[in-house]
Parts: sequence; C-alpha cells; structure tokens
Amino acid sequence: MVDLEIIERHLALNQSHIDQASRHISKQHLIIEQLEEVGISTRVARDLLETFEANFATHKQERARLLEERELARRGTA
Repeated sequence: MVDLEIIERHLALNQSHIDQASRHISKQHLIIEQLEEVGISTRVARDLLETFEANFATHKQERARLLEERELARRGTA
C-alpha cells in the first residue's frame, strides 16, 4: 500500500511546481508584450512561452494522477 504521507508530500511539491509555472507564464506574457511595444522579435520569447505552457500542462496531469493515487490509497486499493 502506498503511504498517504508520501502522496501528500508529492502533491504539495506538485502544487508548488504548478504555481511556479503559472508565474512563469504570466511573466512571459508580459515580456512578449514589452518586446512587441518596442518592435523586437518575439519568436524566442513565444517559443519559451510554449515550453512553459507544456510544463504547466504536464504538472496538471501529474496532479490529477496523484489525486487519483491518493483516492485509491484512502480506499486501500493502491
């Protein structure tokens, strides 16, 4: 059986990753706006934004998996 305490620690760490990824995405949007305002190419900044968004999606998928694992562990079926 999976230890609920371990799952909870992983969920907390995962939430930290989600929060950080969200901040990166917000900041990157601002950077892109600033670059556009002064006429500088945003290609690299947009590529980086796509990477941040992909990482964010991965962290959210991991959260869903961990929540499911926690539920199974609570039921005693993990």
